[in-house]
Amino acid sequence: MRPLSCRHLLALCAVLSAVSHSAMAQLPPRPAVAPTAQPAPPPKPLKEEDLAKLLTQVNEISKTRDEKMFGYLSSVIRELREAGTSGDKAFALWLDCIKDVEYDQRGRGAAEFSEWKRRQTKDSNRERDEGLRLQVQWLAIVLMETHAKTDAAKSEAISAAAAFLDTMVEQAKKNEGNLGGPAGENVMGSVFARRFKLDTGGAKQDGAGSPGDIDAIYDRMILPFLRSSKQPASLMNAWTRRIAQQTALAEAKKFPEAKEKFMTEKLPELKWGQTRDLFQLGQEESAAPNLLSIIKANMAHRRAGEWIVELKGLLQKKATPSALPAGEATPAPATPAPSAP
Repeated sequence: MRPLSCRHLLALCAVLSAVSHSAMAQLPPRPAVAPTAQPAPPPKPLKEEDLAKLLTQVNEISKTRDEKMFGYLSSVIRELREAGTSGDKAFALWLDCIKDVEYDQRGRGAAEFSEWKRRQTKDSNRERDEGLRLQVQWLAIVLMETHAKTDAAKSEAISAAAAFLDTMVEQAKKNEGNLGGPAGENVMGSVFARRFKLDTGGAKQDGAGSPGDIDAIYDRMILPFLRSSKQPASLMNAWTRRIAQQTALAEAKKFPEAKEKFMTEKLPELKWGQTRDLFQLGQEESAAPNLLSIIKANMAHRRAGEWIVELKGLLQKKATPSALPAGEATPAPATPAPSAP
């Protein structure tokens, strides 16, 4: 038999392939086979003695970590407070933090940093340096307050915050009431916080993070502590101090419209907050008429309707059925009034 040529071999392969495909197409599809269910392994609960041992180990690890973190934060607070004693020291720490965060951690060369540093130090910028000083001072106070383990430590942080606000307001008054710059930034997002690898979660979102945000500092830090620690005299003094500080800032502004807006919008809100706290402290005889007077004097205020509802609710909780005006519903049993925001 003569051997097949390459051409004949190719033709034969094509015929065999076509026949194979035709035969496979005529075969019925195979039914899908469900995977065999594997039985779950039998449960093996921890023995009581093993459970107790593991819990002990977890508690020991937690305690060790807390102690190390406390020691680390204490050293950070000391460094920040030292840097906050002058604008020059705050600027020097800022340079160190920039070098670590923006250059060393990103693999950028020393020559590049030296050139950037030369531009920063070529001319002094006192406004920038004072803003950085406010940032490091406030970051230290935020850390003191958020990581305080005792009432005494918490009280120390609150006192530091109050003193800080006095200093900040005096500085702002020299600048026509403006804070600006770093004072308006959240310190938990600053290069200082990133350099020391601080937790930027809750404190950044919910706390009083910006040194220039007087409302947040009082409403989220100072006043809640004084309410919860039952310090009525200190609470009223804090309100008086706040009103004086914010009034001074408004009066220091260059444009008279800023002061007018403060007097007609913000000041009534501050007075309402102080008087409401006084009412909730039990001084109802003097506070209630004053709350009513604030409403009467500010009928066009955007919150006047809200104040009317709030005052009515405060009075109804205290009233007996016979004391209610005709047509008023009998009030629900008195419950403790919520803390003012």
